Amino acid sequence: MLVTNSFVSDLEELAALLKVLAEPKRLRILHLLMEGVQCNCELGDSLEMPPNLISHHLARCSKPHRHRTRSRRRPLDLLLDQSRKTG
Repeated sequence: MLVTNSFVSDLEELAALLKVLAEPKRLRILHLLMEGVQCNCELGDSLEMPPNLISHHLARCSKPHRHRTRSRRRPLDLLLDQSRKTG
């Protein structure tokens, strides 16, 4: 099997996304965002978490990362884009 640079880059991007999602609370936040909840206060109410903690997790999901062959993308954007393609 020939491993291309594109394949390696895709694996690196996937690893970065999985690292962000290793926190169960972030998965819960992502789930609510995919259902359409947009307000920090609604997220906090649904998850029974204080606003500062919601903001912390959203910031971790929103940090841009750079891959050699791709433009800067936020993990949260990549995940939401993928969910729209499959949803």
